[in-house]
Amino acid sequence: MKNLIKISVLLFIVSLTTNNCFAQHSDIDKKELINDMLNSQKFVFVPEYVSPMAGQGRVLTSPYSLEITKDTVKADMPYFGVAYTAPINPENAGIYFTSTKFNYDMSNGKQGRKEISIKTKDVHNARTIFLTVFSNGKATLNVTDQNRQPISFNGYIKEIQD
Repeated sequence: MKNLIKISVLLFIVSLTTNNCFAQHSDIDKKELINDMLNSQKFVFVPEYVSPMAGQGRVLTSPYSLEITKDTVKADMPYFGVAYTAPINPENAGIYFTSTKFNYDMSNGKQGRKEISIKTKDVHNARTIFLTVFSNGKATLNVTDQNRQPISFNGYIKEIQD
C-alpha cells in the first residue's frame, strides 16, 4: 500500500513538472497540431511510465523514445517482462530497432482519439506497435513481440525538432 501511495505521488509530481510541448497552445491549436503530426507521420512518442504484464509498473527517468517518420520507425525503449527467447547480446534486451519497411495505419477512435497500428517487416523479431493518442497529446503505446510478453507505456507525443 505504501508503494502505491509513493508511485501515485511520484506520478503526480512528474505530470506537473513534465515539459510538455503543447503548453503554449490553445486546445484547438493542440488538436490541430496533433492531427498534423499524426497525418504527416513525423513525431516522437516519449514514454514516462512503463507497465509490464508481469511485475510492477515503473516511472521512467531516462530519455527513451519511439520516433516515427514517413520512412523510418526508430525505437529506443526499455523492456521489463518475460522473454521466451533470451537475446544473444544482453545489450539488446530492450526494445531497440530501426525499421524502414513497415505498415502505418491510422484510424479514428472514441472521443477524438487516434489509433495507430505499426507493423514492422524488416526487424529480426516482428513487432506490432499500437499507439493511442488522445486530443491533449497524451498517448498509450502497446508493443507486442514474437518472443516476449506484451508491454505498455504511457507518455506523450511531441514534434520532431529539425
